[in-house]
Amino acid sequence: GINDNQVINPVIEAQPENYQREQRTSSILANAYIDYEPIEGLSFRSSISTAVSNRQDGEYRGNYTKSQKTTRGARASLQTVGVSSYTLDNILTYKLNSGDHDVSVTGLHSLFQQRDQASNMSAQDLPYNSLWYGLGTGNVTGWGTDLIERSIMSYMGRVNYTFKDKYLLTVTGRTDGASQLSEGNKWQFFPSVALAWRMGDEEFIKNTNLFSDLKLRVSYGEVGNASSVDPYQTQSTIAQTYYDFGGSSGNGFAINNLSNRDLVWERSKELNLGLNVGFAQNRVTAAIEIYNRNTVDLILGDKLPNSTGYTDV
Repeated sequence: GINDNQVINPVIEAQPENYQREQRTSSILANAYIDYEPIEGLSFRSSISTAVSNRQDGEYRGNYTKSQKTTRGARASLQTVGVSSYTLDNILTYKLNSGDHDVSVTGLHSLFQQRDQASNMSAQDLPYNSLWYGLGTGNVTGWGTDLIERSIMSYMGRVNYTFKDKYLLTVTGRTDGASQLSEGNKWQFFPSVALAWRMGDEEFIKNTNLFSDLKLRVSYGEVGNASSVDPYQTQSTIAQTYYDFGGSSGNGFAINNLSNRDLVWERSKELNLGLNVGFAQNRVTAAIEIYNRNTVDLILGDKLPNSTGYTDV
């Protein structure tokens, strides 16, 4: 017959008293806002949104499961993960209309923060079936905790100006700060400016009866990226290691990776020229875009010689 010492019974792990695994997840999503207009043309909006999720993963393996093979006591493990975040936005807007002139001024403050925490514990030789709720009654074989926090704060100012609804100007300045970057490199300013001309509203264009829409656009702007930098990536971390100490095993810590405190915001600078065209009451439309984008301070991993003791940075 078949001689397989690893399998006592092919369906034994289907029995709850021998094997169980349970995952429980709870999530909460909530948001609230307030709008206030103290005077005509001036409005304020404050909003907050939050997300909270918790997950628990427990596993129990009895004596007769394949991994325990009747020679090892029952084992169990429990892992918990909690993730919470919130976003706070405050927007102040002022609008003014004076004849042929329309002006809109907007100020923004935004804050995002996220906290991830986790813990795990495992035990062997449990004296009775307590699933993962009595790990302290056995021999604890592993445990650990982890915490990751990140945040980003932004300030933005924008001015929109329109003259006769034909000539449009938008000027924006934005400053972002990311917690995962090192001191001195957390903040970066991103400007942008855009001009537009509704040529289709000019009399000499209207008289041609050719275009139902004709708009010329030109803009320049900068955007940033720091999301590809993980929290604490600019710092050196340590990891537990083992070494020989007088013939016995010793525990210690060693540097796990090299720090890179020179990481800065990755920035993309773009110059754009566009033309919107419409014919036959905009039943037929077209858009032409010409742009030049240049990305500086690109965030990429780099390989190091093995002689340094590290493989990458």
